[in-house]
Amino acid sequence: MSIKTIILTTAFAALSGLAQAGPGAIIYACINLPTPPSQNFTVNFKAGAGTDRCLNNNGTDASVVVSRQGITCASVGYVEAKTSSWGDWCASASRFWSLSWETEDQTRSGSTNTEWFRRKDIELVGYTPGTYICGRPASCTQRTITWDNQGPLYIIFNPLDFTLKARDSSAAAMNHPAEVMEVKETESQVIARSPSRIYGNVAERYARAFDV
Repeated sequence: MSIKTIILTTAFAALSGLAQAGPGAIIYACINLPTPPSQNFTVNFKAGAGTDRCLNNNGTDASVVVSRQGITCASVGYVEAKTSSWGDWCASASRFWSLSWETEDQTRSGSTNTEWFRRKDIELVGYTPGTYICGRPASCTQRTITWDNQGPLYIIFNPLDFTLKARDSSAAAMNHPAEVMEVKETESQVIARSPSRIYGNVAERYARAFDV
């Protein structure tokens, strides 16, 4: 193989990598408690799921011990979406990444799906109640965010929101069992109940995906 061929091959590989690189950020998964826990507990975060689509990096699983009131976070690594197809249609398809959590004793859990857009903004979709995405490890009420560089970004779960609703529903079920709906929905239930929540306005999504 000639030196010219080696140089051209290396240059093409580098350009291919750049072409496929998309919006990415370092992600922290967080649990926010309004009161101190009665005892320490471990939370396991799972980065990614089978529903993920058009990603270069899915992040990594992580665990953290929650021992105090407030926000406790663990890094789940770098997540990056694709922006060009190279045979997989990712230039025009939506880019999804999932994050879920569960206590070590499996008594509490939560999750969110996120959609990533070309011009560096993320939207939470199909999330459990009390889930937000923030630019710093502090309480916020955002479900969309735009960022510069590589973050970091913080996905914050508020488990008390779900716990209180589950407890209220259990109490109501004793009096009106037929009238109580399940609090925690699966992702498929969310999509079936409100398809537009996932896919939104087609023209708007196209504009955001291609930054037009």
